[in-house]
Amino acid sequence: MIYRATAKFTADIVPAATTPRAPGNVPFFVDNIWEWLRPSGYPSRRFAAFASPRREQAADSAGCSPHEVYRVQLAEKQPICQIVAGKQPEDAKFHEDIGRLKKLVVRALPNEWFSRPFAARGAEALLFLPCASHTELEELMRKTELFDPERISAVSTFWQDVQISDASMATDQLHATGEIFFEGSYRLL
Repeated sequence: MIYRATAKFTADIVPAATTPRAPGNVPFFVDNIWEWLRPSGYPSRRFAAFASPRREQAADSAGCSPHEVYRVQLAEKQPICQIVAGKQPEDAKFHEDIGRLKKLVVRALPNEWFSRPFAARGAEALLFLPCASHTELEELMRKTELFDPERISAVSTFWQDVQISDASMATDQLHATGEIFFEGSYRLL
């Protein structure tokens, strides 16, 4: 069983998102790196719905009452991902990549880069904008003279810390606290 908190309950099928959503708990540059490194077939966090393996955890993550937490039934065969490794897998905002990538990315930029007008920051400015596309990020990593794409890829462990499975995964096979995310439609029960 997986659980999702929402103040807007509906018995109808909740359709899959069709537009990306900027992250609220993860810096844009980290989200962009995760999207650039996202393995084929894995849900995009930008289009994902988020859930928890425990009702109480879903309420805590959303900052709401347990009465606003519902079971989730996926409406179609779709992959689900769960963070299963790291010090605090219950929410991506605690993932170790945030600190590691911040150090790596910020140190790669010259001190004066941050005081330049936006138009003078070059292609690297894209990394700090919300929801850059995979294609845009690939192009940036090919062109960049400031970032080391191989080093970024080596330092980031987010996708290694995520387990992908299909929706039929039994509850006892889920990590006890790891954040769950999926991209397709679902129903709240």
